[in-house]
Amino acid sequence: MTMYFRCFVLSFIFIFFIVLAGCNTSEENSAIKTARGYKTKEFNIDLLNASSPEGIEKQMQSTESYLSEEYYLKQYDSKNIALPLQIAKKEQASLSTKDLKLKVKKNNGENITLDYRLRLQLEYKEAHKVDKIDIKGVLTLEEINGTWLIKNDEYNIKDLKNLLTSK
Repeated sequence: MTMYFRCFVLSFIFIFFIVLAGCNTSEENSAIKTARGYKTKEFNIDLLNASSPEGIEKQMQSTESYLSEEYYLKQYDSKNIALPLQIAKKEQASLSTKDLKLKVKKNNGENITLDYRLRLQLEYKEAHKVDKIDIKGVLTLEEINGTWLIKNDEYNIKDLKNLLTSK
């Protein structure tokens, strides 16, 4: 073999492994789909829903299917499940998720850990103003009965809680 041919083959193999390493498995794609659905449901809040007495119940029902039972109870007990509604009500703004990016950090076969970042947009209808808060976090998912569910979600929640205590 010529030297050029060897370089070509080695380059091809190298590029193949780089491309292969960048691809997600089907289980990772399923976990990402769950994570995307959850973060969208969690932070897309219409001001009218936030102001209604049924708002918290609707929020709990819309996110429950994404969460493991243990994490759901943890979120319920800590009242974090109602945090986006509380922010929308206090700020008199609708919330929406923008630029959600998810990346597999770790897959050990039992759990998948995802890094994520998103921009939470607060739209103040009366003031015709928009604020944005960058959220960065780590989601851990586990497969339960063939479905990927959120086991834990750690993010800069203090930035959101500060909205409730400011002003």
